[in-house]
Parts: sequence; structure tokens; C-alpha cells
Amino acid sequence: MRRLPLRRIGLLLVAVAAGGEALVRLVETFGRTPTASLYSLIVPGKPRFTLRPNADIVVPERYGNIEYKLNSHGFRDREHSGTGPAQRVVLLGDSVTFGLGVRQEVTFAGLLAHDLETGTASRREVFNLAVFAYDTRDELATYRSEGAALEPAVVVLQFFLNDFAIEDHATTPRAPTWGKDSSPPATSSWPSL
Repeated sequence: MRRLPLRRIGLLLVAVAAGGEALVRLVETFGRTPTASLYSLIVPGKPRFTLRPNADIVVPERYGNIEYKLNSHGFRDREHSGTGPAQRVVLLGDSVTFGLGVRQEVTFAGLLAHDLETGTASRREVFNLAVFAYDTRDELATYRSEGAALEPAVVVLQFFLNDFAIEDHATTPRAPTWGKDSSPPATSSWPSL
């Protein structure tokens, strides 16, 4: 007779434990930014791939999870208001300027923006147009399609040693870039500044 109540207590404990586990998992994931790979943000295109606008993901990195927030133009940068006159600085580059594996506020672009935009009497604005895995051709295409429309006072091109090894996309396409046409689109999607 005692076995029946013990069996019920055991089943009740298992049910409570399973329900508790489900509740903890639900609470942990509620409101969190999804975890994914940066490659899930790639939008194939010509002359270069771009990144999905307004994306917000967390990527497990070597030293912890890093949140990547992309603006409405698909760059790891804040939204720019485009109001009033400003001396604009356009940053072009690859993963170094993009800030791969680094919190956004301590990237090269983030630190430069903080120093130039808050430490000067004149209004300056830094636009980070860098994308991981870009080479010099991709950066030129980005400048032509996005950067030139900003009429920058200064353009900073971050060049890394692997940029010397640019392959001919016409004969050997390398992922994740596709295509070789570097002609700019007719219009820019940046606000009139």
C-alpha cells in the first residue's frame, strides 16, 4: 500500500522538475537577441554582397558573446540623423574596421566617432561603411554607392595585409562576395545631408 503514494510523489516531483526547467528556459530566452552567425546576415548582390539592414544578433565569439547591431543601411553603425551641416568622415574597410569580435562601442570606428563627435566644437560625423570579408574592390563599390553621396571631408580606408591577395572574381569567385561589376547604382539610399 505504501508503494502507491511513493510512486505518485515521484511522478509529481518529475512533473514539477520538468515544468520548472521549461519555465527557466522560457524566462532565459524571453526578450533576448537571437544568437546566429554573421554569415546569416549576408545578402548576395552585385557588385558586392551587403548585410541585412536593421539586423540585431548575438554571435558567440572566442571571448564571449558579441552583439552586432546593423543600421537601416546594413552597416554596423548607428542611425545618422542627417540634420545640419557636418564634416563627414567615411570609414571603409573589412573585419578590422567592422569590429569583428569586439563590442560596438570599443571598435576603431566607435572610438573614433566618440572622439570626433564629442570632443570638438565643430560638428563632425563618422560613418562606418566597413563590412567583414570585404576586399579593396568591395570597399570601392561601397564608396561609390553609399560613401560618395555623403560628400565626406575625409575618407579612411583600412587596408590589411590580406588585401594584397585579392583574387580575380571573374575566374575564381571567393565566398562570400559574388560578382565583379563595380559600377555604382544610380541613386543612394542615404538621407540628404
